[in-house]
Amino acid sequence: TGEVTLVGKGQVHNARPGQVSDVGVLGNFAYLGAFNNTPCEGGVYVMEISDLSNPHEAGFIAASPGSFVGEGVHPIKFDTRFFRGDVLSYSNEVCTNASAPPAVGGGTLVDISDPLHPEVLVNGFGAVEPGVTPRARQVHSTFMWQAGHGRNRKGYIVLPDSRTPMLPIFDITDPRNPVQVIDIDVAAMFPQILQAGID
Repeated sequence: TGEVTLVGKGQVHNARPGQVSDVGVLGNFAYLGAFNNTPCEGGVYVMEISDLSNPHEAGFIAASPGSFVGEGVHPIKFDTRFFRGDVLSYSNEVCTNASAPPAVGGGTLVDISDPLHPEVLVNGFGAVEPGVTPRARQVHSTFMWQAGHGRNRKGYIVLPDSRTPMLPIFDITDPRNPVQVIDIDVAAMFPQILQAGID
């Protein structure tokens, strides 16, 4: 009848107002993005939710120092000729006063086939602005999908920019070696969606 009932709640290890940026769920685990805060300790909380009345933090995947996770936490089951298992993607934005390495932009892919022992497959990949910085542009969100069947199945990810109207898409059929397919200038391709006064 449209009612919502609270069945359980858990707490992350460094809970603060506005700390969680996004939630993705796969199987018995929820993945919560750690947003920009003070201090800036970005990453992804791994929450065990098999008992919905008692969700609890089971691990933490730290982002690169100086980076935090926006609204871009997406776990999926992955099956290509290069990789079979569970993959988590998350976005990277750069903390204030963290413009130098090791802060990264772009996206990060993590093997979460064993959620309690995650393994980073690739970190901070994405479209780069030549002549500006070798670091990938900052990403606010991520979305992965697969297309095709059997050995011809491919994986893709879109990494919407945080601060530009660009929309890069990468082939992640081999999630350890993403390859850029296109970098769409949304403002140029779809000027009708632009709103005056909004960057």
